[in-house]
Amino acid sequence: MSAFYDFVFVQNLKVHENLCFCIWFSTLLYIVKNEMGDHNITFIDDVDALRDDLTLKVRVINLWKHMSSYNKDNVWAIELILLDEKGSKIQATVYKKCLYRFINLLKDGSAFYITNPSVASQKPGIFKLTPQDQKLTFVQDTVVTECAEFSGTKFGFSFVEYESILSFLHPEDTSVDVIGLVVVVSEMMIDNPDKSKHRLTIHIQDASAVQLRVILWGDYAYKMQKYIDNNPPNQHVVVILQFAQITVRRDRPSVNTYFTSSKLFINSDIDEITLFKKSLDVDDRPDSTSNTISVIESKQLSEFDDFLVRTKLKTIAEIFEPLEMRTYFIIVGTIKGILQNERWFYPACTNCSYCAHVNDAKDDTNVHQSNAKSITYICHNRNCTKTTTSVVLRFMIPIRVQDNTGTITLTMFEKKGKISFEEFNKGVG
Repeated sequence: MSAFYDFVFVQNLKVHENLCFCIWFSTLLYIVKNEMGDHNITFIDDVDALRDDLTLKVRVINLWKHMSSYNKDNVWAIELILLDEKGSKIQATVYKKCLYRFINLLKDGSAFYITNPSVASQKPGIFKLTPQDQKLTFVQDTVVTECAEFSGTKFGFSFVEYESILSFLHPEDTSVDVIGLVVVVSEMMIDNPDKSKHRLTIHIQDASAVQLRVILWGDYAYKMQKYIDNNPPNQHVVVILQFAQITVRRDRPSVNTYFTSSKLFINSDIDEITLFKKSLDVDDRPDSTSNTISVIESKQLSEFDDFLVRTKLKTIAEIFEPLEMRTYFIIVGTIKGILQNERWFYPACTNCSYCAHVNDAKDDTNVHQSNAKSITYICHNRNCTKTTTSVVLRFMIPIRVQDNTGTITLTMFEKKGKISFEEFNKGVG
């Protein structure tokens, strides 16, 4: 009997030793894998469609769902914006067939290791939420594991200067991030039964007092309106609009929310908003009148009641008839040439695009100085919310246009002038 117990003891000891060795070896592999894993990380800028062994270390900074067009309660796909530790961003998609694997794992703000994603191309001409020409797709071989340590930024903001938007320097096919103090709020436009097409126009101002028009659509508009209604009117309201789209209407650029892909931060307790508030050269006391937001009425124009629909067609001969001060009409003609002895640009108010003039009363001594930044400008547009303003130079090209009734001198402003100028340069080159 003693020999039997000795045998059992020895066998159990061997099993115990083997089990301990397996646990130790597995732990060692885990440590080695985690310590060496980052050496195999691919950064977003290095993503290559020729590789099928990609592993990315990223944070999800935006996540939204695409609902099925046949059943609004069913999720058709999940879209994500991923940020790596170098600050680069890329869009990613999880289609319906793989949703069950990732829908409960992926969370906005969390960091992950993503292994074996598929690399897809962005459709030509499509509006891009990141600068990348490629995107990632989660497939059956894709593995997502949580990442406990991520040294990159939390939100991945890439703020754009207002001047680059107002001067048409930023490409319109790529999203922008903007931050600013809300100075003007219009009335909510609800001229469509579809709530997603309701819109709220606000003006935001940077630390240099340059203003930018922002149009919030659908839920973003109601989020902004709710905040304004539920908070004192004399407080600073700083907003960040991330993944926004630049749109241009009648040569006037604005920044818009883009479907459900944008993110709106309103006085959020984050470093970027705190630092921006500190940069403002205004009275920050709660009872200060300098914090008051102006409320303006919106022009109730529907999408159908647009320029081409409600504007008359005229010939050049008819234009020489006496016209009212503000009359809109359309002519169809041929540009015969550009007048060479006329000025091709004007100093435009950054808020309303009207021609601004040097403030002679204030800057008599500064006008002739070489430092242009010492000159201040006045905007005389009655509808502009600013009197003293900053300016950008915009195209104002005098052209000769001819139809079958005569010839006339017209002026081609900013965007159309810029496009024509670029086309002319291409022809010369």
